[in-house]
Amino acid sequence: MKFAPFGVGGGAFEAAAETAQLVESIGYDGLFFGFHHSPDLQAAVGIKNAPPLGGGGSDRGGSQWPRIAALAARTKTLTFGTGIFLLPFAHPLNVAEDVATIDHISKGRIILGVGPGYNKADFDMFGMPVSNRVSLFEEGLEVIRRAWTEDKFNFVGKRYTIRNARVLPKPYQKPHPPIWVGPWSMEGFKRAARQGDGVITDPMQGKAALKAFIAAYRELCLARGKKPVVALMREMLLASSKEEALQLYGKSIIGTMQYYAWGGVLNKEYEPWLKDVKSYDQITFQMVNADNRLLWGSPDDIIGQIHQMNEEFGGIDYLIPAFVGTGGPDAAKHQQQTLRLFGEKVMPKFK
Repeated sequence: MKFAPFGVGGGAFEAAAETAQLVESIGYDGLFFGFHHSPDLQAAVGIKNAPPLGGGGSDRGGSQWPRIAALAARTKTLTFGTGIFLLPFAHPLNVAEDVATIDHISKGRIILGVGPGYNKADFDMFGMPVSNRVSLFEEGLEVIRRAWTEDKFNFVGKRYTIRNARVLPKPYQKPHPPIWVGPWSMEGFKRAARQGDGVITDPMQGKAALKAFIAAYRELCLARGKKPVVALMREMLLASSKEEALQLYGKSIIGTMQYYAWGGVLNKEYEPWLKDVKSYDQITFQMVNADNRLLWGSPDDIIGQIHQMNEEFGGIDYLIPAFVGTGGPDAAKHQQQTLRLFGEKVMPKFK
């Protein structure tokens, strides 16, 4: 199992570079970044407790591609991933060029994690209808693959018309960097099996839903002669005990769940408690973790939880912990301590 924290390499660039080098020195395998565009998603729906999306707000603002390229140049072993790049908001030829360039800078240390997006605020910002999300995503993926593997090509689709396209450089990785698809529905996981090289889960989906979705993904991959690759992203509440974890992070994780419930990410078919929620401020920690979806508590608690999830989901190739932050003036120091604690006490049990 490989480990790559999510959203801890943002903020001012020099601080981000120090964090990336710390993550590398501890022994993590990678580092993942979020790509929401609208800066006030939670404020728009009146959710007060959750940190801004994208790793506690640390990687919001500006293009992530120059940041990832610069961090790749300052590290030697970390693999950088996008979790998730919202493909409808960028032309696929530009994405193909950017990622291929980073692939050379890093000498093969880039994973393209992509999704169709879901939040209306993001689409409104670009003046795009949400109804176009899937067609833009599927056509975009086809264009990127062809740009990476064909010398010249034409493409005519519902959303894109491309003539005599030639993208250089071709990727460092052959045939191209891995493309991981980030879904949250059964159809999305099946799409990942058809169009992706791996699947990356969202951090808050319940275990019952994930069991069904991942099983379907594996079955379709095997039917198509593909090796399934599962990257599990989970919210991480790491402390000395469950009591301390709840004290430090409880309010924040409830706010995060409120946001995901509002955004329609959670599947009501597998989340029966949602039917009784009339207002999102009714959501409690007990509701959030009724099915033990979180990684939380002491290092020993989390070791046991990872073992259980690995068994329940039929194997985890990558674990992407989204470390919940504390906020405040000591947030960066606390983040570094948490990264070290997980790296020293938890990761060695799975290496």
